[in-house]
Amino acid sequence: MKRSYLLLLLLLVSGCNLLGAAFSKVVPDSVEAEYIPEKEPMAVVVENFNQGTGEFEGDQIALYIGEELTRNKIAPVVDATKVYDLRAADPAKFRTLSLATIGRNVGAKQVLYVDLMDSAVGGPIASNSMKGTISARVKIIDTATGKSRWPQDAEAGFPISLETAFYEKRTEVNEASVREQLHRKAADVIAKLFYKYDKD
Repeated sequence: MKRSYLLLLLLLVSGCNLLGAAFSKVVPDSVEAEYIPEKEPMAVVVENFNQGTGEFEGDQIALYIGEELTRNKIAPVVDATKVYDLRAADPAKFRTLSLATIGRNVGAKQVLYVDLMDSAVGGPIASNSMKGTISARVKIIDTATGKSRWPQDAEAGFPISLETAFYEKRTEVNEASVREQLHRKAADVIAKLFYKYDKD
């Protein structure tokens, strides 16, 4: 009787371990947010001063970031056209404005700022494939004080870097399409800094 009881106990214990192992494989790991922004109007500004590649890239990434912030209900996002219109009204003056001033002018309480340090699409020499890469620094500025809400311990901003997969060049896959994928991936990575999500 005692032997049967011990065997049953061993089976139960090993079964629990097996169930635990199976459960751990089914339940995804979660990644905590780096920072939870206040639910206040947020403007998104993306710039690329180092490369001087023009405003289009920054505007496209800013638009995609705004979509991700809205979809994940991180903060109410100021219409991107307000930032574009402010810049278009006087481009020279816009470049002299602080992020806090830009934010106040478009009705934002905070500005999500992305400094693109490097952004490129290319591949090995004589190769028929290419991929995109980006490195950037991200921060959130309080428009009332002009100070960084996040990160408070890194004035330049929170560093990120990412790359797409390699894509084989063909009719529907070219530098423009890979760059768009790069921008969408960058927006996704940046938005995920601000909410908890499950690893794929």
